[in-house]
Amino acid sequence: MSDLYKIINGKRRKLTANQVKAREAEELANQPTKADKKRDLKDLRDRALSVSTVVYDGSEFQTRPSDVINFTTMLTLLQNDTDSIVWTLADDSEKTITKADLQAVYLLGLQAGAMIDKDYRDAVRAL
Repeated sequence: MSDLYKIINGKRRKLTANQVKAREAEELANQPTKADKKRDLKDLRDRALSVSTVVYDGSEFQTRPSDVINFTTMLTLLQNDTDSIVWTLADDSEKTITKADLQAVYLLGLQAGAMIDKDYRDAVRAL
């Protein structure tokens, strides 16, 4: 009912039909479009990916899209599953891990990224 009135000089005045239509049109124009909502969802997805981590063997590893090059390079350079490397963790500490461990972390990171993307796609479909 309050959308049918406005206050003028401290008094409540009933809106005309044209004023009500104009108010409704203004409210409609100010609502976010589907494209706006999709852009916001994409921004949320990108932020989630940019801080993506996984826990493996009690340690937290960064698995952001920007880390893919580190994983793929080291997995290519290490010869055997038992070869090891010192890896920098999410908290900037270091841990010695094997190629097999690095592969496991990389796969967990891919799964986490896929879940973030799935949530984004589900939300977009729900728009």
